[in-house]
Order: sequence, then structure tokens, then C-alpha cells
Amino acid sequence: LLGLLGSGFKFPITVTTIVLALLYFLVNAGGKSGGRAVQLISTFAVVAILVLYIIWGGVNMKPELLTPFMPNGAASIIPCAAACILSFSGWSTIPNMSEEFKNPERDVPRASLLCLATCALIFALFVYVMNGLLPGSVLAGEATPPVAAMNTFTTVGAYIITIGGLFACISTSNGLLMTGCRIPFAMGRSGDLPKGLGKVNAKGICLNALILTTVGHIAIALTGSMVYTLVSLSVCATIVSWVLTVISSLIVRYGKKVKTPFHAFGYPVVPIIAIAGLIFMFTRLAKNGIIMTIVWDALGIIVFFLFQKTGLKKMCNEYVPEEVI
Repeated sequence: LLGLLGSGFKFPITVTTIVLALLYFLVNAGGKSGGRAVQLISTFAVVAILVLYIIWGGVNMKPELLTPFMPNGAASIIPCAAACILSFSGWSTIPNMSEEFKNPERDVPRASLLCLATCALIFALFVYVMNGLLPGSVLAGEATPPVAAMNTFTTVGAYIITIGGLFACISTSNGLLMTGCRIPFAMGRSGDLPKGLGKVNAKGICLNALILTTVGHIAIALTGSMVYTLVSLSVCATIVSWVLTVISSLIVRYGKKVKTPFHAFGYPVVPIIAIAGLIFMFTRLAKNGIIMTIVWDALGIIVFFLFQKTGLKKMCNEYVPEEVI
């Protein structure tokens, strides 16, 4: 954005990322309303800019650019769709915040489904419009395809996309910190991590878990260019976690061990299709990401069983901090 405004100043990436992580921590540590406000404002800003792009770009599209619609066939789209799966992963953070819902049994599945439907509609229309403004071969050679497409009919395209990108970064980073800390928090309460992580302070904030998650964010920032490798690993790991989730839903439903107020429609056909589709997309990802994920999961299984058998779990269950921060 500064470059567009004519400034030659550039923020140091690593330092800036660490500072931002600390700012998100302070916002969320101050109370639930702080993180929620940042999330609402940034998300509404992103959606507003995406809708503006779709409408404004839509009236300037060239329909002939969309013919043929899939020149290389549907199979060519799958690897790209698999790599973009993180763009739809926001729904999977919703259950992490289930305790904050007034009626989680109703609201969590409803919010998850609405999240998926909203993302699918907006993202599909965004890409559809972008390809209707510039040929795919031209977009492929652009560093910022949405900007190049928008610049075909306005000179402010770069500003709009950049501002949208800034809000998207804020929404994603703050959202991951706000919901991500709930994982070590829940594991602390269940005794799978030290009990101190399962405590909340007077404001109802799981501060210890929030600190641990912030440290994790800063550690990722310090990896430098390795972050691109971590993104590839994250995409693969996300697919694996979703497969396990759907399999678990089949087991729970089949065994009827847990009574749930919400049932997936089309059971068991839809879950089976989901598993098959996710596995197929997984095989289309980069080989290095697949190999890293297999190794990472194998190590995770080993650590889990060591944790269960060596007394570490008992230590976590017995650990009670003298003071809760």
C-alpha cells in the first residue's frame, strides 16, 4: 500500500509479523470483546471489497473470455482446488469457539454450513469475474491477477485489492490466534497437556493457552522462507484432519454412543463421498507436502502413545499451577 502511495519505505517482514502477533495477543488478552471486534470489522471489510469487485467487475466482463469454460478439462482444476482448500478452512475453527455460542448444538453446525456456503459463493463469483476480465494465460503471468484484471476497467484496482488483502490478513491472523488457542486449552482440560493450559483468568480468557499459541505464531514468523514449506504441510494436514473428522462422525453415528442433535444429511452417502473426495484431492497435492505430512503424522502417533504409556499423561493430570495467570 505504501508503494502504491509513492513511498519507498518497506516494513521488515519478520519484525512486522512479530509485532502484529503481539498486537493480536494484546487485543485478545484484554477481553473477549476486543478480539471479536477486530474479527467483525476486518471480516465485513473483506466481504464488502469482494462484493464490490464482483459487481463492478461483473458489469465489465467479456463473456467471450469464458469460452471454452474449462479448456483443459475438469481434471486440471482439482490440483488447484486442493491447494486452495485452506481458503475454506475457516469453518473448522468455528467448533473451537463452541463454548462462546448461546446455543452451540444449533448454532455450531448452522454457522459452519453458512460459512462454507458463503465462501463457496463469493470465492466462485470472484474467480469467475476475474477470468471474465482477462484471459487465463495472461492472469497466469501476473504477480497479482485480481489487480491486473481490475485494472482493465479502472485505475484504482490495485488500491481496492490491497486494502482488501490487508483486512484479509488481519481477519485470518486474528481469527487463527483467537480460535487456535482453544485447542491447547481443551487439551489442557482433558489432561493431554499440562492443566495450566486449561485454566481461564478472571475475564474468562484462556490466557496461558493464548500465550502458548502466540509463541507458536512468532516461531513461525522466525522461520523465514520456510513458511512456504509449512503452508504446503498445513494444506495436507488440514485434509488429513477433515478425513479423520468425517470418519469419526461415521463411527459415532453408527455406534450410537453419543446422542447428537444434528445429523449430516444424506448419511452415509455424503460422508463417504466427502472422504473419497478429500483423499483424491490429497493425492493431487505436491509430493513434498504429502511426504512431510505422512512423516509428521507418524511422529505424532508415536508421541501420542509415548505420552499415554510413559506417565506423561498422569503428570499432566496431576499438574495444578499455584496461581492461574
